[in-house]
Amino acid sequence: MAFDPVTTKLMTLLNVSTARPDKRKRLAGSNTAGVAINNNYQAVTARAADAVRQAEGPSSFKKKKAERQAVDLGETSVVGEIQGDLEAAQESDSESEEQQGGAEIDAFDYHFASEGPSTLSELAKVASSSSSGSLDWASSTSNVQGLGPVSVEELQSVAAVRPKVVPTKPHAKVLEAYNATTEREGRAKRAGFVKELGSYRDVLDTRSSIVEDKDETRRAVALHSMSHIVKNRRRILRNNERLAKAASSGQSLQRDVRDQGFTRPKVLILAPLRNSALAWMSILSSLSTCPQIENNSRFRSEYSLPAGAVDKLTQPGAQEKYAKDHIETFKGNIDDSFRVGAKLTRKSWKLFSNFYESDVIVASPLGLRLAIEGGERDSDFLSSIEILIVDQMDVMTMQNWDHVQFCLSKLNAIPKKAHDTDFSRVKQWYLDEQARFFRQTILLSAYDAPEFRQVYRSLTNLDGKLRTVASGSEEEKGVLSQVRKGLRQSFTRFDCANANLEPDLRLQTFLQRTLPYLQKSAQSSSHTLIFVPSYFDYMRLIDALRRRREQPATSSGELSYTSLSEYSSGKEISKAREAFFSGKKRLLIVTERFHFYRRYVLRGARTVVFYGLPDHKQFWTELLEFPFVRGLGRDEEGEDEEPETDPTDVNVLALFSRYDFLRLERIVGGEMARKMCSAEETKTTWRFA
Repeated sequence: MAFDPVTTKLMTLLNVSTARPDKRKRLAGSNTAGVAINNNYQAVTARAADAVRQAEGPSSFKKKKAERQAVDLGETSVVGEIQGDLEAAQESDSESEEQQGGAEIDAFDYHFASEGPSTLSELAKVASSSSSGSLDWASSTSNVQGLGPVSVEELQSVAAVRPKVVPTKPHAKVLEAYNATTEREGRAKRAGFVKELGSYRDVLDTRSSIVEDKDETRRAVALHSMSHIVKNRRRILRNNERLAKAASSGQSLQRDVRDQGFTRPKVLILAPLRNSALAWMSILSSLSTCPQIENNSRFRSEYSLPAGAVDKLTQPGAQEKYAKDHIETFKGNIDDSFRVGAKLTRKSWKLFSNFYESDVIVASPLGLRLAIEGGERDSDFLSSIEILIVDQMDVMTMQNWDHVQFCLSKLNAIPKKAHDTDFSRVKQWYLDEQARFFRQTILLSAYDAPEFRQVYRSLTNLDGKLRTVASGSEEEKGVLSQVRKGLRQSFTRFDCANANLEPDLRLQTFLQRTLPYLQKSAQSSSHTLIFVPSYFDYMRLIDALRRRREQPATSSGELSYTSLSEYSSGKEISKAREAFFSGKKRLLIVTERFHFYRRYVLRGARTVVFYGLPDHKQFWTELLEFPFVRGLGRDEEGEDEEPETDPTDVNVLALFSRYDFLRLERIVGGEMARKMCSAEETKTTWRFA
């Protein structure tokens, strides 16, 4: 059998590491045949335990659970219990991964133990032999406190043989710190969410609003992450003591101790802006249970606004001028290039630690990519990430989603260098390139999008995954009821059978149907605001209008336009706004990112065209208010007040395809969106007023 160079190098490193005199010796008689026998024993034992539980029934299982709890030694009492059934983990000096039979198994031990009869290791070997697309996912629905209705996906091959696994509980000291720093209402509200995180399933939460409950969600996820770090560190320290004791007494342990990854970092948090990183690290610091936080002053200095700077979003009057979500997103330091590590020690929580010495890495996608691509192009510090958190994905789509995909592609790969790794203690499934089957991924966003669904579908966590859904009273109702009465809104669907052709068909539909319609009357051919979600579509549209304007048969006045994007300078913005309001330019083309970052009021519009539907549903209502804004931005004093605009004089046109379903349901509601996108529906135009 031929091995690739990386595998050959790692096998060599493993052999050298094992043979080093300062490393502990392997057990006598441990060989390949022994490993094979042990692996078969694990699979058979797991299936046998499942069969016994089914035969004995639930009453026998509860009896055995009670008996085990009565004889367990060294367990501490529950600390920090709160209403909502959120309890601290019970600690034991015995290895939980050695539990046998029908006893309940803690999800932390079941999920992250290296080997044993009650682990996922054997199933990972089966899953890794097939592509991720052929995994046998089975879907069901459930309801989780703090999340609401969810869709749960589990691997049938895992569910068939898995023992009784219960969600891991937060570490006692971390939970105590959480209770002390979190309001009781927030703790009770997120108790169910914390329990679900303790199952180590992947989570896609598309209702994580930055305005309503962002702090509660972050605290719940941080509690789970910090508990994982503390438990992992505690296990390593205990094994260090056992190995030292065995070495001093000249005895050998009964089995290998495999409790580590290739590198130390276990939690990666991707956040879009420095103000988000400041919030995450502040919460993690408060949950670290450490009396000393090193480099805290430096961190707050670098991740807050510079000394003397004034944040206009926190000044009086900002609430009237800017939307609440804009204030919450952009107040504070909004630099999008950063990365910082943090390390947990016995007495301190150290910020700005070296990546290879860190337990947690908080970074922006851009900052992490620059760190990886700079210098030696090193991403080995991401090889052993066990919990990935991607926060505010809705903001990241307004940055560069390619940076997010790049960072995700670097996770859990075999490292290129040894980095002083003790390979005798590396978990077997890391060596077998199966880490992606064990990583827990937590995705947080204010709305759902195809990009998030693509990431969710690519996840291969053997313990399953879930995502929030809308059903019944929770279903998306849309924002049409928030629009002024009498405002004419027309939705036009263009058919597209291939997603790759969708941009071409959208441009063709606009040029052949929408633009001629706008040019029919003097009112619609001027003072027209065109909203384009995608920057690539924006450039294609600008280029098409430029070429059409240059045609001899076309009057340049009919297609006079100006444009604004996220890259426009302050001078360009002022010039374009004035030209559009005064009528010097008939069309004003803007991108969604421009509105997201600037939130300017664009006066003068009488027709609003949505080249594509916005990702952020609130943008629909905000843009449709522009025609009714009066008296803003005038420099002349004593000018007469503008006449009030009649809603019936404003026209709204929107293009969409079936691939816009997620955006469409946020605007017209789930029920209407399904009808408008139905393949059986021959109607292509819908009007609302």
